[in-house]
This record gives sequence, C-alpha cells and structure tokens, in this order.
Amino acid sequence: MGAGRGKTRRAKTLAATRVSPQAIFENVKWHEFLEEGGLTKQKIHQYYLGGKAPNDNDEARMRELVTEIFNDAVAVGAITLPDPYRAADFVFAKATGRARIILASEPKKEEKIACGYSYLRQNSGLGSGNVSSFLKFVTDALNKLIARA
Repeated sequence: MGAGRGKTRRAKTLAATRVSPQAIFENVKWHEFLEEGGLTKQKIHQYYLGGKAPNDNDEARMRELVTEIFNDAVAVGAITLPDPYRAADFVFAKATGRARIILASEPKKEEKIACGYSYLRQNSGLGSGNVSSFLKFVTDALNKLIARA
C-alpha cells in the first residue's frame, strides 16, 4: 500500500459525488395530517385567517397565510428540510403576482415560487389540489434557493 493513496482516492470520489441537500414534499403526509385532524374540507381562509380572504393588495395577510401553511407542512413532515435548515429560516414576500421565498439570514437570496399566491387566493379546502400544488412549488423553489445558498 502506498502512503494512504486509497484514502485520497476515496475522498476525491466522495467529494465528486456529493449531492446537495434537497427539501422533499410528501403529499401523503400532508393529507394524513388533514385527515387525522378532520381538516380536508376546511376552507383555507377560515382555518388560517379566521375567514376573511385577503385581497391582491393585502401582502401582509397573504404572507401570513403562506407562512402558516408552510410551517404546518414542515411541522407535520410533509415538507422535510435538509439540515441545518428550519422553517423559520425562510420568509415569504410578494413579487409581481407571485410569491417569493427568501433566506431570512441572507435577504438578497430569494427564489420566485412558480405558481404565486393565486393558488391560495381561492378559498379552497385544505385538501384541495391547489394547496398540494402550492406546497410542491414551494419545495421546488426551496431547492433552487438552497442550491445557491
């Protein structure tokens, strides 16, 4: 054996094949949470905002809605964040009809969410495809953001 070259080769191979951490959305876990809590048909705006739907100019209420849905999805394991990230590491804002997700510790690092707030503006049930699609789009944007962090 020559002077630890096996370890060097293994280290180079590991470094070359390292996959960046990814957030994962599991729709099944989201629906389990809803079913266990009897929330599948509960209206989004009623559950998170007390019933009043936010209008287009009410960014604070839309941000609250998106943040609460995201926090719930993370808390129940429907969205798994890679270490060292936590739900509180991300904030949401509006960007020309779309939502943006921002790394709280580095506000210049942000990513647009493909679908925007419109998926949540409709007062659908929490078990609707709109909410699941929104969470999937959030996860996609998270992965783009994390890859650049």
